Amino acid sequence: MRNFIVFLTVMLFLGCADNTPQKPTQQELQTKETKTQETNKNQKKEIKSNLILSKAIFSTYHTILPCSNCEGIKTILTLNKDKTYTKSMLEISKSANTYEEKGTFDTEGKFLVLKSENGKTCYFEPNKESLLQLNDNKQKFAGVLSRIYSFEPIDKEYKNGFYGEFFKFKNEKSFQSIVISTYKNEAKINVYSSLKANEPTCSLSGELNYNKGVFYFKNNDVRLSLHRINDDIFILNHTPNAKICKSGYIAGKYKNKQDTKQKFGKFFISELTEDMNHADIVRIFGTKNIHKDTNTKNNSHIIYNEKKEPLFKYTLLNGIITQIDVLSSQFKTPEGINLNSNFEQIKSSLKIEKFAVSKNQISLKIPSRDMVIKLKKPQNLKKFIKLEEIPNDTKIDQILLIWNQ
Repeated sequence: MRNFIVFLTVMLFLGCADNTPQKPTQQELQTKETKTQETNKNQKKEIKSNLILSKAIFSTYHTILPCSNCEGIKTILTLNKDKTYTKSMLEISKSANTYEEKGTFDTEGKFLVLKSENGKTCYFEPNKESLLQLNDNKQKFAGVLSRIYSFEPIDKEYKNGFYGEFFKFKNEKSFQSIVISTYKNEAKINVYSSLKANEPTCSLSGELNYNKGVFYFKNNDVRLSLHRINDDIFILNHTPNAKICKSGYIAGKYKNKQDTKQKFGKFFISELTEDMNHADIVRIFGTKNIHKDTNTKNNSHIIYNEKKEPLFKYTLLNGIITQIDVLSSQFKTPEGINLNSNFEQIKSSLKIEKFAVSKNQISLKIPSRDMVIKLKKPQNLKKFIKLEEIPNDTKIDQILLIWNQ
C-alpha cells in the first residue's frame, strides 16, 4: 500500500512537469515560420483583392436616415474623384436644421471607408448602383433598416420626381402650392399663395438651378433650396422670414398632389413650356395628334387626345410659341380655374389688372399668369361698365396664354 502511494505521487509530479513550457524544437520553429509566411501571403492577397473604384462610383447618392425627434434626416452623399466626400443632412422638421460633413474615403477589402475631418469612420459596401451603409462591425443592417441605410443614386429619374404640383395646406381655399415644370435645361417654379378665403392669390416665379439632387432658387428678395422627400418636396428658406405677398411663409413640406399633365399656368400647359418649339411638341404629343388649324391664317395647330377631342391650340411665329388657346375643361390652374368656371370664381382666385368690353366678350387681363380670360358678354350688359358690374355667373368663353411676347 505504501509503495502504491509513492507511485501515485511520482506520477502526479511527472504529469505537472509535462505541463511546464518547453523550448520548441527546430522542426516546430520551421513549421511556425512556414505558417507565418502563408499568413503574410494571404494578407497580401487580401490587399490585392481590394475594391476597384470604377468611374460610376464617383457620384451622388441619397437616403432618409432615422431621426428620434423629427420625421427623418434627408442625407445626400457625394463621392469625388480625388477621394474626398461631402455629406449634407437636412432635418425634416419645423426647425429644418442642416449639417454638412466632409472627409476622405478609401477602400479596405470590399468596403469603402469614409473618414470625416473630425475622425469619425463610416463603412459602405457597393451594391450594384447603390451604396449600403454598414454598422461599426462592417455588417449589413437587417430588416427595414437595410432599405433605410441603402443610399440610392441621384439620376435623371430622381430629378424628374421634382416636376409636378405640391400643396402645403389641405384646404384649397387657404393654401400655398408650388408647380415645378421643365424649362430649357433646368426648371421653373411657380408659387401660389392665398391664405384668406376669397382673397386673390399672388405668386412668386422664376428659374431653378439644379446641383447634386437639389434645386436652387434666387432672386433679389428670396433664396430657396428644394429637396425631395420621397414623393413630396421640402423647401428650405435661406432668407430669414421670407414670405409670399406678406402673408404666407414659403418654407416647409409640400405634399405631392399630382403631376402637371392636366394643369396650366404661367410658362406651361401640361408637359409643354414656353421655351419649347414645334419639334418638342411633336416629341411630346406625337404627329398623329397634331393637326393644322385650317380656319385661321396664323400658323396654328390643334392638339388632340386619343379620343380625337381637342385639348389646346398653339400659334407659332418664326418657330416660337406665342399663344396657347385652351380648348378642354380638363385643364385647370392650380387655383382650379378652367373653362367651366364663372366670373365669381375668377375674381376670388386671380388678380385682374385690366379688362375690356367688346361686342360679344369681356376680356380680363391677368399679367401675373401671362393670361387673358374672355367671358361671354351677357346680352343686356351695356358697353361701358365697371368690373364689379359684371354678373358673378358670367361664364368663360376662352382662355389664352400669352407666351414670348
